[in-house]
Amino acid sequence: MSFSHPDFSSLFWRLLAGILSVIVVTSLVTGTIFYWVQKNECAEGRIDGRIGGRKSVLAALVVNEYAGREELVRWLKSAQNTRPTVYIVNDAGEEISGRGVPAAVLDSIGRDREKIERSLTDQASLTGFPLNSIERVEIDGRPYYAFAMLATVPQDLSFLPFNGHETAVVAMLIALVLSALVSAVLAYYYTRPLLRLNSAMRDVASGRFDTRVDPAFSSAGAEVAGLARVFNRMAERIGALVLRQQRLFHNVSHEVRSPLARIDVAVDLARRDPEHAARYLERIEREVSNVDHLVEELLTVARQDEADGSLTKTPESMRRLVEDVVETAGFEAQKKRIRVVLDDALDRDVVLEVNAESLRSALGNLLRNSLRHTPEGGRITVRMKRGPGLLRIRCGDEGPGVPENELPTLFDPFVRGNREQTGTGFGLGLTIARSAVLAHGGSIRARNLLPRGLEVIVDLPLAAPPAAVQGAR
Repeated sequence: MSFSHPDFSSLFWRLLAGILSVIVVTSLVTGTIFYWVQKNECAEGRIDGRIGGRKSVLAALVVNEYAGREELVRWLKSAQNTRPTVYIVNDAGEEISGRGVPAAVLDSIGRDREKIERSLTDQASLTGFPLNSIERVEIDGRPYYAFAMLATVPQDLSFLPFNGHETAVVAMLIALVLSALVSAVLAYYYTRPLLRLNSAMRDVASGRFDTRVDPAFSSAGAEVAGLARVFNRMAERIGALVLRQQRLFHNVSHEVRSPLARIDVAVDLARRDPEHAARYLERIEREVSNVDHLVEELLTVARQDEADGSLTKTPESMRRLVEDVVETAGFEAQKKRIRVVLDDALDRDVVLEVNAESLRSALGNLLRNSLRHTPEGGRITVRMKRGPGLLRIRCGDEGPGVPENELPTLFDPFVRGNREQTGTGFGLGLTIARSAVLAHGGSIRARNLLPRGLEVIVDLPLAAPPAAVQGAR
């Protein structure tokens, strides 16, 4: 927020205006009610129960006590006895100074005489007769009732409980300033966490994906803390995707550059030695085939990422699907005299809702990876077993295994492991397998076997996974 050019549409100003409006409206309503109560109490012909009326009654009693009846009558008839006017009447309704008393007041006193007596005796506040609004006094041995009343409604009634206009204006200004300060503090208190989140989002938008917000920073409520946690997950996810994309571009450029360089060399040699051009053309065809295979695998990875769990699935027999994959791999393994063995430990067939093509491709990639690393005459074992709520498929070979520090990244794109020993593959087969397994709500991991070999473990849920799990990456 800029103080030189404030944005009055921002949450801070709207919250400030909202809190201030509530305070002002509440004050106006309270003042209106206070004014109405005063006006109702001071209606024409009613006993004045306000502090001023009570003081006037006490003043009349003091005059009677110290100056006597004659001076009291003179005071009652004087100009001093106005606004409010004090009357002293007997049980017959006759005023001691001979003045007339409004009939409504006399009727009220006659009607509520018992209440008046009880209030004078118990010194309690009763409806219509607040404490000390009517005083009983004996003058010359006769009982009288002293009270004050207003002939007209006062013109100086205020919306605030103050006697003077200046005091009321000052009080209103002070209340307005204090309300504005309190509103500003509250608005800042509730918008500060959002401003910090806004700053963090700007940092992420500028490319600083390591930006994080501590959920405990906000004392404004659990909602903002929850928003901070969502932001942290979002920033972490975006950072991982951008890093993966950067690595992917780097690896793709490296993989494509190498065969293109060899094609360029083969073209140059064919020009220099036309007699052996056929051999160079064969080399060019092989390199073009490699590039085509790389592009096809990249497209497969992209399609699986775009599907994000929305694959078309149908009920499939997992026993038959795994048997088909093992049979195909066994046919390919004949060239290296490798045996591919299926260890089926299922007590009965398992039927799952899967995308058969995607899952068959994933298991096929696992077996082809094992074929590349298993020495000639070796053995690959595929085990299938039911677990608690899942179907577990394990593929183990007799290759050299993988260094322990490389296991966590084995399924990342272009991670080749021992490709240098085999001279094949682009490091995308296991990535494709992982994407397919995750799209089915399953999990995949790898571990080294003793004394040698690598085993990949695939767990598929027996129940249909929620969409959110299917789309996890």
